[in-house]
Amino acid sequence: MGGLGLLVAQWMVERKAKHLVLVGRSEVNAAARSQIKKLEQAGAQVVVIRADVSVEGEVAQLFKDIERSLPPLRGIIHSAGTLDDGVLVQQTWERFARVLAINLDR
Repeated sequence: MGGLGLLVAQWMVERKAKHLVLVGRSEVNAAARSQIKKLEQAGAQVVVIRADVSVEGEVAQLFKDIERSLPPLRGIIHSAGTLDDGVLVQQTWERFARVLAINLDR
């Protein structure tokens, strides 16, 4: 539900996409809700699902939900991102792990 994903969703709706499933790990914030409302006003059916695509079981359930209630899946765009850049000498393993969404305790 970040800036890049919503920008891609807008681009798709401008090109006549009518059914979108937006997936994210976090709750939808007010800015994202506003953008989703604009997509719907432009004629798109937008389904928002909270899931972590790095968890196999959540992805399996996501595909089941799509298959059960939406037209056939025609494509996937993965546009997740976390920005925590800085000068290399100022980077920490914790910041690096957050960007890559990895668990340092493994």
